[in-house]
Amino acid sequence: MTVQPVLIAGTWRSSDAPVGTFQAVNPATKLPLPEIYPVSSWEETELTIKAAAEAAEELRDVPPEARARFLETFADNIEARADTIASLAHLETGLA
Repeated sequence: MTVQPVLIAGTWRSSDAPVGTFQAVNPATKLPLPEIYPVSSWEETELTIKAAAEAAEELRDVPPEARARFLETFADNIEARADTIASLAHLETGLA
């Protein structure tokens, strides 16, 4: 099975040195879901934190109107995929 990639500094990539992996389990069926995720190393986690800090610095220079447009677009995309998101949440939590 393929281990899901990690998102670091805007790029999806394979985890450099996963400490291990994990799978969500459907609590209703007790069966593991098909996706496998890496447990990142501390070094990879630090790289991600550094990238996030740099992004936060850059965000300071983005005009409020541009941030608002981004957030509206992001919300629209979530709403457009609401059924898929709810289905995945149901599988992972067993909640209606």
